[in-house]
Amino acid sequence: MRITALIIAFLMSCAISAQIPEGFPYLNKDNLEGGRIKSERTYTKESLFGYMNGGAELYLEYGFDRLVVSEIDIGDTEYKVEVYKMNDPEAAFGIYSVSVFRCDTSGHINDYSCQSDYQLQVCKGPYYISIINNSGKTEAAGQSIKLANKLQPLIQGNSFVITDFIPVIPIEEDIVKTTLIKGELGLFNGAYSWNDILEGIENYTGLVLESQTKSVLILKFKDDILQTQFLERLGIRSRPEVNEQASIDQNTSLAVNYNKEIIIRRGK
Repeated sequence: MRITALIIAFLMSCAISAQIPEGFPYLNKDNLEGGRIKSERTYTKESLFGYMNGGAELYLEYGFDRLVVSEIDIGDTEYKVEVYKMNDPEAAFGIYSVSVFRCDTSGHINDYSCQSDYQLQVCKGPYYISIINNSGKTEAAGQSIKLANKLQPLIQGNSFVITDFIPVIPIEEDIVKTTLIKGELGLFNGAYSWNDILEGIENYTGLVLESQTKSVLILKFKDDILQTQFLERLGIRSRPEVNEQASIDQNTSLAVNYNKEIIIRRGK
């Protein structure tokens, strides 16, 4: 017990001592009006486990750099503002895509924002932002949007878009959900229906596009050897020509284009 307490104390001290890099978007007394910052903590790769028990591995799988957590009082409501800097826009979108669940995505902030009574989630550039309030009131939801709007102008760079991943979107219908996965934890949290295809596979990035009638998985691997091994595991001995389809089962087919595997599964 004493050893565990010492480890936790060490991790917390790392969080307190870590510095906020120049240019990092966060709320402070200069850009926060009508509120009081109760605490502010910074976490790095090494200290992230001291903040979240059991959740750090997911962020590290996607590519985590730094987290700043601010606890703020505005009126009678408490807000926890988490600003995660990921390695790049793709990693930030990936975390966002596996974190949103049963929330309103009707464009409160930007194309990648999702709000429920108690939480607002936003993705912009290489940053994923979560703002949690403890009241669930309409006023708190509005205040969360105001807080996010103070952070957005501080973020430089473009956000992830599908055509960054693949130039031509291989689905004709309206896309109702987009999920980016980079490994076992992202697969489990965001696209478990593809576990039969991806279980045990490593060193890939997958983009899942879902419509009302089909799901499309687009895969890119770190090198051609991994790509070939993946095809062989599916029983495909020779790489299909561009736009040639290989059947995996009665509902699932694979094609290769833009040096990526495009797997289409009809029915959901």
